Amino acid sequence: MIDEKYYEITEKTEVPNTDFWTNKLYRTAYETVKTRKKFPLVIPSYNRPSNKITQYISEHITENEPWDIYVAVRQSQKDLYENDENFKKCSCMRVLPFEDSIIDDAGKVRGKILEYFTDKVDGLFMMDDDVYDFAHTAPFKRSSGSKISIAIGDKIRKENFGRLLAMWQVAMEETMKLHDNVIITCPMIAGFSWTESFCDSALSIKVMSGAQVCCLGINLNACKKFDVNFRTSRGNGHEDKDFVIRALLKGAMTAEYRWLTYSCPSMGKDFLNTGVKERMAQQHDEMYANFKDVEFMRWIVDRNDYKNVRINWNRATKYYNELTDSNITKDNNKYDLAKILGL
Repeated sequence: MIDEKYYEITEKTEVPNTDFWTNKLYRTAYETVKTRKKFPLVIPSYNRPSNKITQYISEHITENEPWDIYVAVRQSQKDLYENDENFKKCSCMRVLPFEDSIIDDAGKVRGKILEYFTDKVDGLFMMDDDVYDFAHTAPFKRSSGSKISIAIGDKIRKENFGRLLAMWQVAMEETMKLHDNVIITCPMIAGFSWTESFCDSALSIKVMSGAQVCCLGINLNACKKFDVNFRTSRGNGHEDKDFVIRALLKGAMTAEYRWLTYSCPSMGKDFLNTGVKERMAQQHDEMYANFKDVEFMRWIVDRNDYKNVRINWNRATKYYNELTDSNITKDNNKYDLAKILGL
């Protein structure tokens, strides 16, 4: 994650290119999904009733376009969350409590969430409680003449959070039709979403790609098919990456939507003193112990001695092809959602 200064847009403008396909999708997606079961949004949270994402949702959703939103908490903190002002302002948000002993780490709560919703819905969304902005992108031309993509969020106008989730659900449903083994979909994290091509409809669904952290769309049918769930965080490194690696090894795929973007706290100077560096190093070492022989894994140690774990998607694609006899390559792994939807 990079410092906020890299994605601070200072130009003032009206909404660019109002007929661009992402704006059309924003206007039509909710009408598409409102008559059928919507994928719920679930937010795992601990000890933070006044968190960034619930505040954001309470300010960006309307009563006439509701969405089923759950905050998964420990039973002992149920009242604490329900008495928070954000919950009182947003009737579509509710607490989903689990016994304290069952969800005493991040991986366990994610696993229990999947178990709870399996066979109830085809998919769900999961966001960390420190996400503080969620938007779609559109093309933009800087005063210098350079062309980029820009998030249509609070810097330009307030977007309805329910409609944004509808955009994501429509895209995810179409992706699951193309490849029913796509187990996770994800948007782009802000700071990496400003290349103009990232909101090009021709690149709107990209399979075997993505950074699956903080914001996840999870195909529950694929989880059941491949018998994959989140594991405890203890001894398994980063629970999201651990999930994805094990899913890929069984023949699952991922997908990325670069025209959706989200923000969460930057890793600037304050980050260096929070102990996260040590936690990342521990996660790296635990995952290395578990997956050191997996050929598509990259074990990163940068010049600042930060340890990280990444996936080499070209190698992962090759592994998927060998496992399933599929014909997914880096040249044919992109789909035009606008064309699929007639936008």
